[in-house]
Amino acid sequence: MRREAGRMTRPHHVNACVNVAEYGVSVNQANRVELLRKRCEATIRAFPGDVLEVGVYRGGTLVVLAEAVRRLSPGRTVIAVDTFRGHPYSDGHPVHPKGKYGDVCVAELRAMLAARGLSDYVSIEVGLAEEILPLLDLRGVTFAHIDCDLYKAIKFCASYLPTRISPDGTLFFDDFLHDHCPGATRALIEEFGAHIRAIQLDDGSEWSCELPVRLSGKER
Repeated sequence: MRREAGRMTRPHHVNACVNVAEYGVSVNQANRVELLRKRCEATIRAFPGDVLEVGVYRGGTLVVLAEAVRRLSPGRTVIAVDTFRGHPYSDGHPVHPKGKYGDVCVAELRAMLAARGLSDYVSIEVGLAEEILPLLDLRGVTFAHIDCDLYKAIKFCASYLPTRISPDGTLFFDDFLHDHCPGATRALIEEFGAHIRAIQLDDGSEWSCELPVRLSGKER
């Protein structure tokens, strides 16, 4: 618990369930999107490089990351990985059934990016994270945003990425401690240990975690 404005507040680990969004609009809360923007910008200012996003849906946070790259690291790219057909499996939580977030037309996503002048800063890769990532050269990535919701994909990313992206890189996992994504929390604790902590915002919400690659404990 924490004290705020003379009263005790208890961190919460869940946001309102959102099942659909417009292209270029995130399903996440505005303060969480702003947190992501700040973390990405801080990293690529210190260590200019590419950005990776695993879990794109209709591009709400992809737009934010691409705008950061355009502004701070022109010539770099956001590598955007998703099935674009929804969850390929489920951890059994009712909020995240198989097929959720499958209402994506990649052509419409590309059109939205083009309309915002972001096409040159994004590379869209279609497929499962565990199948697509090993095919990509990720050595230039210095910021990775992982928002997969599900145990298997997050477990793979947590195991694979620390030894594949830049050693100066930062891993940002959106779903750690989120009540709708228990598989994400389990995967990250299995990979990095129970000492990792969620990021707490001023509204008392407490999920997502950030981990510098050099502190991940993974041997390169």
